[in-house]
Amino acid sequence: MPRIRTIKPQFWDDIKISKVCRDARLTFIAMWNFADDNGVIIADTIWLKSKVFPYDSIQVQQFEKWVNELK
Repeated sequence: MPRIRTIKPQFWDDIKISKVCRDARLTFIAMWNFADDNGVIIADTIWLKSKVFPYDSIQVQQFEKWVNELK
């Protein structure tokens, strides 16, 4: 059964997360929603982009840039 994941207030104070752009932070939060209970996510940027931003016209290259900021 899927788990509901919440964002703790400490997330916004984290020094590492403050070093990535706003859209990368949103992508990071969205990735939590699609990861399984072991933290594993499908590593396909086209699939992930379609789940995270289904109604936005964002280029795959731009989305990949945000994901790469998180590495």
